[in-house]
Amino acid sequence: MSNRYQRFLKAEVWPYFGCRNRKPLRQQWREARALWATYQCVPYHYFKHRLYERGAHPDVLGYVPPLLVQRFQEDFNPPSHLHMVIDKLETNRILGKLGVPCIETLFSVDADGTVRRGDGTTIDAVAAASELHRIDGMVFIKPVDWGVGEGAHRLRASEIEPAYLAKLRRVVIQPVLRNHPVIDAIYAGALNTVRIDTLVEDGQCALTGAYLKVGQGTMEVDNWVRGSIVVGIDMATGALNDTGLSHADFGRKPYAAHPDSGVRFGSVTLPAWREFLAVAERAALGLQPHRSLGHDIAITPDGPVFVEANETAGFFTMQEACGPLAATRLGRRALEHWLQRRGITPNAH
Repeated sequence: MSNRYQRFLKAEVWPYFGCRNRKPLRQQWREARALWATYQCVPYHYFKHRLYERGAHPDVLGYVPPLLVQRFQEDFNPPSHLHMVIDKLETNRILGKLGVPCIETLFSVDADGTVRRGDGTTIDAVAAASELHRIDGMVFIKPVDWGVGEGAHRLRASEIEPAYLAKLRRVVIQPVLRNHPVIDAIYAGALNTVRIDTLVEDGQCALTGAYLKVGQGTMEVDNWVRGSIVVGIDMATGALNDTGLSHADFGRKPYAAHPDSGVRFGSVTLPAWREFLAVAERAALGLQPHRSLGHDIAITPDGPVFVEANETAGFFTMQEACGPLAATRLGRRALEHWLQRRGITPNAH
């Protein structure tokens, strides 16, 4: 049995049969049929979002199958320009020219082992290590083109030696940013970023939804699939929702408060929220011709700082954190595009 199939059984099948608080079968059948009729797609997300539970969000039809958004992104984020968002160095170069505050790159290492300063000039490993030794504190080393925190780790700058640099390939070395004190009070062990989804059409940017990712325990990264908690955000005010949620691999547990700090999520309003939204919009417009992206942006003591872009925005996680998003512009456009692909006139199926 493949690992993928095992994860599917663990995350989506066994929870259904193990749930003691399921809706009546007749109601489940009606809701699943209504989802099929609305989206012309097997309603797999009825189980993925656990909409069969009695305590699930009442707007079942408002949950868009994540597959529809994925297809939309595949068709409207041109493959010829994926390097703009996959390559973190390229993303920062593009946005830096537009005045978007980006996380600084101290050094990078190419595929052939060439070490470069943040401005792209080459430097030998001995000189780079010497400069790193003069930094007081930690640095973050992460692959240029990997996602979900894979391979990313912290090291004390003064401990990085030339031999270690010589072994690295396709990585960036960046300073460890600090969370704004409001966010640091929730969890200080990782840089807790905000994921925000954007849609660009006709030169205008629509903001779909946003959630805060916060680590827990001994985590050094904030990725949901590696154990963090996601908390939806009120787009108008920056206030956190009352409840956060862990990934299914970690029990899909709801949290009213952070398990380590005890801070209640519903008591927190993120600082510099208007400034944050402005940075997200500028980044989305700057990364055209991509239409639909997910952006990770940190809120530091000095304001929002762009961290990275994602060409597949993880719409499932967004709806898990924020609730149903069919009424958003991205939700509507994804459905229209899906129906057109299937030769169905929108609003006539």
